[in-house]
Amino acid sequence: MKRRWVMITGLVMGANALVGCGTRSSFPMPTSPRVHTAHVASRSHLSGSSSSSHPTGSRSYLFADLSIHMTSMQDGWGWSQTGFYMIQNGGMTWTPVHFTLPLHTHHPWYFHRFDITPTGHLLTIAVRPISPSAAIMVTGIWSPSHHRWQWHTFSLTPLTAEIGIPESVSFFNTEEGWALFNQASSTALDQAGIYRTTNGGQSWSLTATPSRPGTWTGMSAASPGSTWATAAINTVSTSQGQPSINQPTSILYHSATHGQTWTTPESGQLLSPCLMGKNIETYTAEPIIWSSPDKGTMLVYTESRYHTRMLLEESANGGASWTSTPALRVSGMINPVLDVLSSQKLILVAGSTVRTSSDGGQIWHTIPLPKALLSSLRHHTLSLTPDFVSLQQGFLLARSINNNRVTEYKTSTAGRKWILIHPVAQPEAG
Repeated sequence: MKRRWVMITGLVMGANALVGCGTRSSFPMPTSPRVHTAHVASRSHLSGSSSSSHPTGSRSYLFADLSIHMTSMQDGWGWSQTGFYMIQNGGMTWTPVHFTLPLHTHHPWYFHRFDITPTGHLLTIAVRPISPSAAIMVTGIWSPSHHRWQWHTFSLTPLTAEIGIPESVSFFNTEEGWALFNQASSTALDQAGIYRTTNGGQSWSLTATPSRPGTWTGMSAASPGSTWATAAINTVSTSQGQPSINQPTSILYHSATHGQTWTTPESGQLLSPCLMGKNIETYTAEPIIWSSPDKGTMLVYTESRYHTRMLLEESANGGASWTSTPALRVSGMINPVLDVLSSQKLILVAGSTVRTSSDGGQIWHTIPLPKALLSSLRHHTLSLTPDFVSLQQGFLLARSINNNRVTEYKTSTAGRKWILIHPVAQPEAG
């Protein structure tokens, strides 16, 4: 499973540049798309609970080490492998939220995320193995009107014991959700695929998952009846029987029938010519972030030993067509993180900078990292966790991979000035 945090080292300090791409690419939905059909399995192995799409932009993060969600510049929530925390006083105070569930704290959390429902409820979801053949999922729903949490726990066996932790989980509301599994072994081939729940995760069933030659990378729900999944494909061309250039790409799958059938746009391969280059080692298409049922944004990037190229694929008509933003090139291999405040207001952490855009990624403005972080890059590898409430105001957590030390910064001036925070009882990450 891919962790959605940014890891940067002293090597990622080179010049950043926009890659000239010419005209933007478009991927129209065909009038007669290819349709994938299969029998829907009647299994109900997986149990869990829900998270949901933000009506004005996704605020979801996937970090195995440390994540935050700030509802304002004063208050928010944090989660690490040590537990769940209420953040107050502008990030200064981290108060543990004690579970009333029999959790085994010596087992790490392997998956968690934050989401906000259209009604303003904050949801969090986490998975924790408790033995080689068993796992539990814990969900929490914060009610803004009652100012309290409701906690739920479900068993995740035997499915997770055979396939592993879900690659992606997406909920549109508190009832309908989707979980994406890649097979962990040849014995789990018939159980890998896309699962759907209609009762808040209490039971799941395998949908008519389309066959694909690559690896499932993510999925998202634009509306209750419109679901999207992405698959990454790495193909190697041959010349005179010898492997040649690696040709990675990605394919979009769409279902408007609650998973009964899936369609693939004829031009659904999303790899833009702007991202092509020599020695491409990895290709990644992140799950689509829907800021509304019509407006979706997907981060796509390729990595080589020397640089990372990235761009955004955007749709303003519910996925019927897609356009590409100008590509951005950053030195070194990184895992960029995109924070969508709205369809136009974006935050991108990539390389040694934070970037903002007010026009949907057409033009990026650079926010430098705190000087102390840039200095520490000479000796440490860092993972960065961003959380912005506007283009000017936000928080940044930096954890050293070398010694697990976490530092917290905040800015109210679009990065012109960063303030180092010394939180009380901040959790140890890792």
